[in-house]
Amino acid sequence: MGKPWPKGIDFQPPVTELARDLQWLENCVFYIITVITLFVVGLLLYATFRFSAKRNPEPAFFTHNSPLEVAWNLIPVAILIFIGAFSVPVLIVTSKIIPGSRDVVSLPIDTKRIPNKHLLQYAITRFSLALVWAAMTGYLVLGIKRQTTG
Repeated sequence: MGKPWPKGIDFQPPVTELARDLQWLENCVFYIITVITLFVVGLLLYATFRFSAKRNPEPAFFTHNSPLEVAWNLIPVAILIFIGAFSVPVLIVTSKIIPGSRDVVSLPIDTKRIPNKHLLQYAITRFSLALVWAAMTGYLVLGIKRQTTG
């Protein structure tokens, strides 16, 4: 105990109550993220098959669905409030840790130890995602323009 083991992929067993709370919070957020990801993938697959051009040669035109728009905005807010209700107490406890205490050693948080290579890779990734988004948006606009003109 207290050191890594071969092929171990989970946290080490917690010793303090704070470590138990942090591990529980991490697992809770992991399951929430997993459910959201599976839901979004399911919606994408459903929309891909249900609304394909083969199944709907004549597309329907409608613009608003107010109950769906309200739910689409309120559900993420409810999820964030749920996560915040459990994370804020743990964060308050971690902010009250006395430096030099024998229970927990708090490390200073700063950006001095982050190498520039990491920041460069982060910037390249974000820029690449922005380029992909711009290309997809351009492709969508071009497709809409082609449909409306001919």
